[in-house]
Amino acid sequence: MSTSLAALVKATSAYKGSWQNAQLAQDIKMFLWKRYDPNDNLIYPTLKHWDLLLLEAMSNDSYDNLDKSEVLSVLFGLIHRTRIVDGLWETMFTRDVTQQLLGRLLVLVAEGY
Repeated sequence: MSTSLAALVKATSAYKGSWQNAQLAQDIKMFLWKRYDPNDNLIYPTLKHWDLLLLEAMSNDSYDNLDKSEVLSVLFGLIHRTRIVDGLWETMFTRDVTQQLLGRLLVLVAEGY
């Protein structure tokens, strides 16, 4: 598994094939969990309506307007919702949503946020 966010973002850009049951999608989920909630405190999502924020970002292609807390809330919201909606995590890769969120997170981390 890649150990940096930059490496994972690069890997998602280069990935070809189906995201269904893709190991890379699972590796990214585990990376996020290990990096941003290492003690399983269920810190994220911090936003109550992360799903509405996601829909807005998708509709308006406004991922670049999200701050770090919003990006992490959406990513972890998707992770948690996958327990109810089987395949949701992988579907968001297929729709290029997760790649957009990870790219935004990478920019924010690089900027020191």
